[in-house]
Amino acid sequence: MSANKSRAVKVLRVTVVAQVFAIVAAILISAPNFIDKLTQPVACHACLDFRGVDFVFYGVFFTPVALVLALAAWQLPRRPRLATALVVVIDLAILGLAAYTVITCLPYLGVRLDPDAPPYPWDWVRDALIVLPALANVLLAGAAGVRRFRSG
Repeated sequence: MSANKSRAVKVLRVTVVAQVFAIVAAILISAPNFIDKLTQPVACHACLDFRGVDFVFYGVFFTPVALVLALAAWQLPRRPRLATALVVVIDLAILGLAAYTVITCLPYLGVRLDPDAPPYPWDWVRDALIVLPALANVLLAGAAGVRRFRSG
């Protein structure tokens, strides 16, 4: 393996591991609402309580993704093509879902259900922790692929 190829594999491996940690952090950021739901029941018994649903959804959806990405990072030095392809497919799926979510939420951008409620920046932070490492991995893998294509 040449020096440039091994350096690209090391950089991609570091970014994939960083993405796994970012996914775990995003899941943990949504945990306080779930804990709040478990410890403080609502006063209304006929209402639906959706506190903590985001924690459950993030945990169910992104825990297997994080495990597959950790496995890909572990296999990256041994099987770089397979692991890189796996990372790129997962990251493109994440970016596609994020783009779909943004497009479907654009008509409701200024609408707030409770005008007195403060904005929740943690939702933006959580989503950025998922999307930004995926974007970085796709760009790194794309740059490595273009470099490999040009070199022959």
